[in-house]
Amino acid sequence: MANHLVIRTTQALGITSALFMSGIYFGSSYLSIHPLLPLPISDSTRIFADIYHSGAGFIVPLALGSAALNALSAYLVPSSRLEYGVAAAAATGTLAFTVAVMLPGIDRLLRIRKTDGSEIQGVQKQEVIELMKAWKRQNYVRALLGFTAGVLDVYAVVKRL
Repeated sequence: MANHLVIRTTQALGITSALFMSGIYFGSSYLSIHPLLPLPISDSTRIFADIYHSGAGFIVPLALGSAALNALSAYLVPSSRLEYGVAAAAATGTLAFTVAVMLPGIDRLLRIRKTDGSEIQGVQKQEVIELMKAWKRQNYVRALLGFTAGVLDVYAVVKRL
């Protein structure tokens, strides 16, 4: 009986964490970037840095937790090992995608944020806009990866009913 409770708990937490992570990625892109674009560079990059750092501090443990819960579900439910394994990879993939694809643009925005007023004059507003738009599009990829993990989790649960 305890094994059944452990399985159901890991499944529920795996679904919840994956879909929550997807929502954070999607929401932070959809709601935050567009209002930043017309702002002065110093303001938009400061706000972006706040969004990025607060998100990173929350989303990294959430993604790792989602991956761990899915890996545990894969171990506990051998008949759904493929679904949970792919869900764990998708959750971890959000972090890998960040490092492999997104980090150069993020680093550039954070470096612009740290420049003083005289150096910021040399930064083109269009560069900042393009970097933020790229982050927004790339964040949608991370949202899709998290959503994929959540959908696979739901499928694995429903398949066993």
